[in-house]
Amino acid sequence: MIGLFGVNTMSVQGTATRGGMKTRFVRRAADGLFGRPRLPAPSVRAGQPGVVVAVILLVLALDGQADGSQRTWFPAGKTVTLEVPGAAKLGDRLRVLVGDHDITAMVTIAGDHLAFVPQEAGIGSGEHDVVLQLAESLESWTEHSRHPVGVLTRSGFETARLTPRIALDSPGQWLEQTRGSAFPSSPQTWQRVGMQAGLSSYHRRGPWQLSGSANVIGRSEQNEALRFASEGNAAPRLDMTDYLVELAHGESHRAALGHVSFGAHRLLAANIAHRGALVSTRLSEQHEVKVTALRGNAVVGYDHLLGISDQDHRIYAASWAFSPFPSVPLAPRLELTWMDAAILPLDDFDTGQVRDAERSRGLGLSVTGLGERLEYELLHARSRFTNPDDPFLAQDIGLVSVRSETSGASAARLLWRLNGLGDLGVGWPVNLEVESFWDRSDPLYRTVGAWVEPDRENASLRLGASVGLIQLQAAYRVGRDNLDDVRSLLTSRTRDLNVSLSVPLSQMASGRTA
Repeated sequence: MIGLFGVNTMSVQGTATRGGMKTRFVRRAADGLFGRPRLPAPSVRAGQPGVVVAVILLVLALDGQADGSQRTWFPAGKTVTLEVPGAAKLGDRLRVLVGDHDITAMVTIAGDHLAFVPQEAGIGSGEHDVVLQLAESLESWTEHSRHPVGVLTRSGFETARLTPRIALDSPGQWLEQTRGSAFPSSPQTWQRVGMQAGLSSYHRRGPWQLSGSANVIGRSEQNEALRFASEGNAAPRLDMTDYLVELAHGESHRAALGHVSFGAHRLLAANIAHRGALVSTRLSEQHEVKVTALRGNAVVGYDHLLGISDQDHRIYAASWAFSPFPSVPLAPRLELTWMDAAILPLDDFDTGQVRDAERSRGLGLSVTGLGERLEYELLHARSRFTNPDDPFLAQDIGLVSVRSETSGASAARLLWRLNGLGDLGVGWPVNLEVESFWDRSDPLYRTVGAWVEPDRENASLRLGASVGLIQLQAAYRVGRDNLDDVRSLLTSRTRDLNVSLSVPLSQMASGRTA
């Protein structure tokens, strides 16, 4: 059997930078190539804190004024006035340039001031330098002065950028020929169409920055839809994978809505990436606060757009970081993390799971330090975990209710580096690295925000050394479970020793040392 396959691929990318841009999308066909996208009207409850904060900050951003910059910003249709001492006396010797554009004919000189309208002078939005030049002769000009000027977009932003992206692919079989006893395939010819598209935007005015992004994916075949594994034939063939809207004030304050991530405490809340809202603020070099509300599981699509509409399937969390001596590298950085979570037995969109309803509330503390030669980390968490009664389980067979349990987990890590110890007199640098690790979790420790193996204690020591290109790695690890010594449970003790030596003879023979 001889098959002929064809693949048609088209990719289009572009950037549009405009001020005051309005876009409207209208869908007229009842059902197109990628099916009918489901666009339910999202319901916003008045008590959703993330939405309220995002709206308030958005209003402040649109009303914000440029500050903290030496560049002065002007609307495109308003007159720009520059103070130039003795401008009237310079007369015809003066030339005004904006980049390579000569706007001298559009400039009005009155006393010590120059005036022009950016829109009339053909100057677009953005940052510009207005350069004044003086004529020394008919062919010789010298720079007199330079004035940084900014021209706002028509919508009032200093920077407005819109970037669309689209990629189309069309795999298919156009022709098939069979010979002898070979059976033809069914169907003999086929064609599929796929699409990945996205839109990102960035707007800035003064210290305020507003950015957003959204990505969609489409498939012509129903079984290739994004949510086909979980929803079957009900899955839309044109679906949204993710979106994110962020509003920032300088480098210190940020509010985000969409697919956000929270959590740096691996025993309590470890990098939870779900839909929701996040607000973070750096009060000073010493204090940083983050607050978030997230959906209990990972979702895609147009449903559950905000992600936090169900109060029984929501994760609340907050953290406060304190650096008493931010300028000292090895000084400890303390971070306190709080989490209150309740999730329903709902699977992630792309993961086969056997889930149950869970609730947990916990508090975690981390102390970290980072230096050139030394790193350390101390972690501790306390969590109260509850497994609510499942109404779908029969209650007349004598099931014992699960009790709430409060337990803890701890961990410590120390890393010591000694680089550049010498070269043994032959130009081979000597480096040494020692790392120790210890962790312990109580027998019934559980938390919704992180996976921690309960009823376990581990300790390890790792040594890494290198002499030129020769590398030695040695690691020793011990572990034990059944920490409460329950007689009906098997206690497992493990000891591991791993040693590896790497000697790249070919590179050493060629004269390389590192």
